[in-house]
Amino acid sequence: MGDAKGIIKGLDGLDSSGVEVEDEEQVAPTVAANSPEEAALLAEVEAALKATGNEAAINAPTEIKLMCLRGRKYDVARAVDLIPKHLELRTLLELDRDDNERLKEDLSTCKIAATGGKDDGGRAILWIRLRFHDPKKSKALDMGRLLYTIMIEALKDVEVQRSGIVIINDVRGVGLKNLDPAAVKFIMGNVFPAMPVRVGKICLFNPPWVIGHIILPIVLTFLSKKLRGRITVVNGSDTAKLSPFFPSAALPAELGGSMPWDEPTWSAKMIAGLGGGAVPIS
Repeated sequence: MGDAKGIIKGLDGLDSSGVEVEDEEQVAPTVAANSPEEAALLAEVEAALKATGNEAAINAPTEIKLMCLRGRKYDVARAVDLIPKHLELRTLLELDRDDNERLKEDLSTCKIAATGGKDDGGRAILWIRLRFHDPKKSKALDMGRLLYTIMIEALKDVEVQRSGIVIINDVRGVGLKNLDPAAVKFIMGNVFPAMPVRVGKICLFNPPWVIGHIILPIVLTFLSKKLRGRITVVNGSDTAKLSPFFPSAALPAELGGSMPWDEPTWSAKMIAGLGGGAVPIS
């Protein structure tokens, strides 16, 4: 129990207020992708950025500007506010570093993956398996870099840019040794608030007793009311219990679905995409 107390203490100061959460009733964007209306809104973003005088944001790739515009439901002011924050996050995560060995090893574990599956709302499914995580090796910054890399890959899909993501936190086999409060605080406080993405649902699947009954209730007190409302706990090991939330065709066999997914192939492709050090945006 001492470890659990330490984890709870480590979560002190957790701030999830900056996490962009989808409304309870997901409403499809009224602006069509690659339409004249979208182009006009992008032009407004460009003009507003010029007015700020922020050269980095002004010169940001169009792909980033579009992702931020789509990820903030075509709200120009919010997109303009997000773009420099996103660029600052990229700098913080040192995505242009020459040494990507830690990131490559983290990708090879598949402890976080975007398999290509989507829910009925077109949102990308992120699958988290922290039983493969070793906080002694991968620190908070490493986990932020890993999550960013996977989310930015998922966001190459225009539909995901416009619809957002859902998360399956597969807690089977997770022990206290796999948990890192510093990583949770960094991801909630630094990564998600600067990402052009909305979180539609977080499903905790089969949490062990100590996590579900001791740690989770404390964690929930730190989360925003809106984010708490998007969290669903699925107790028990029966993967069929996921079916009300995710289409079977969008889940790999390990989660009871029928979607083909090969871990080594996925991780090898992600690692190859790192290239010479920079994580590609498009």
